[in-house]
Amino acid sequence: MNEEKQYIIRFYMLMSILVLSVLMGIFLVLRKPKATSPEKITESSLGFFRDSQFLIREKGIVILDVSGVIQFAQGENMWGITEFGADYLVNRINKYARNKNVKGMVLRINSPGGTIAAVQELYNAIMEFRQSGKYVIASMGDIAASGGYYIAAACNEIYANPGTLTGSIGVIMSTTSLQNLLKKIGISEIVFKSGRHKDILSPYRDMTEEEKQIIQSVVNDAYGQFYQVVKKSRKIDDSLLKTYADGRIFSGAQARRLKLIDGLGDLSTVIRILGNKVGLGDDPPVIKERSNPFERFFTLLKKEKEDPVARILDLYSRSSAGMYYLYLP
Repeated sequence: MNEEKQYIIRFYMLMSILVLSVLMGIFLVLRKPKATSPEKITESSLGFFRDSQFLIREKGIVILDVSGVIQFAQGENMWGITEFGADYLVNRINKYARNKNVKGMVLRINSPGGTIAAVQELYNAIMEFRQSGKYVIASMGDIAASGGYYIAAACNEIYANPGTLTGSIGVIMSTTSLQNLLKKIGISEIVFKSGRHKDILSPYRDMTEEEKQIIQSVVNDAYGQFYQVVKKSRKIDDSLLKTYADGRIFSGAQARRLKLIDGLGDLSTVIRILGNKVGLGDDPPVIKERSNPFERFFTLLKKEKEDPVARILDLYSRSSAGMYYLYLP
């Protein structure tokens, strides 16, 4: 009986050691590292393990998906990792640019665009990827409109399916006037402001003609930035580009005829083209990064992703002062 009790005690001691070891491992992984460089300041140790370049061991190409509205991440997931949004995509592109095993990248776009700054930061990251001596081709899915087309313009080449929805070169900004409605129900707003334009775009009063001109000038400036990106990238004369860079959308086949893209083809076609461009042949290895055991475990506990349509509507209606490279019917 004493011997049986000893076995039970040893068993529980062993289990206790195992549990403590697992808890300690989780603590060490989730613990924020010391800030040794600007890049590591906002990354958790788990993010470091996930993003470490030793996870890419073979030479090949990578496929980076840009899906949904392009915007900065609205925080981190429950484990302190930013794994969505323009922030995450820029981080991935920068790491691919530094990795010698990554010979090229397919930018798989399925996006109606997004916020202007987020689109421009993603565009700049793609341009820096190219400046590192690597080749990148855009592959358009269902939609690559407005900001989605903007980032495609950063690539060496652009391909789309014949039925892809693209174009929408332009800027949109809107507000809502509630003044007449509030008068009917007896509600008025009292505002204290430092200047007459401080509450510009307020939904509680009508805009003056001067304010409309101010907002239009901001929209025109942002549009000019978009226009110049397309003109420089696609090398299209003003006489032609001005006729259709007015916010209208195109099918992939129409965009090809207008020289907005380089050709028609699906993802497998683009992979083959990129493989030959980087010297890896018709069937280049597609690098798939290995996730560590902790990430796989935590992934099982993640919540369901938000409805992409709801995200678009939320983005567009969140602020009356939003200005977007975004196609939204």
